[in-house]
Amino acid sequence: MNQVQLACCSLIASACVLIGLLVVNMEDKQILPSANADLVIAGTNITLMTTKTQPNEESLFLLDGQNHRLLIYHLDLARKRIELAASEDLRKIFNNKGGGIRGR
Repeated sequence: MNQVQLACCSLIASACVLIGLLVVNMEDKQILPSANADLVIAGTNITLMTTKTQPNEESLFLLDGQNHRLLIYHLDLARKRIELAASEDLRKIFNNKGGGIRGR
């Protein structure tokens, strides 16, 4: 085995060791960010979730399954107020006229 072949084998072995260390270190970590909801309450036809939308702002997301609507409220904690920021018809967004899962 000449010096070039020995150097190549050493580089391949080093790369394998580094890949192994990377896999071990990334085992408990997520690569993609996860959604952090401060509070989630789920009922039969309604789901509520609060989360920070900006550094000094918190919002309440209300998903109404019966009326197929998403309502977004901004919480003004300083003034102790809640204001409707947006209301979306989910059937228009997802282009679903039937409102349910169709048979197969």
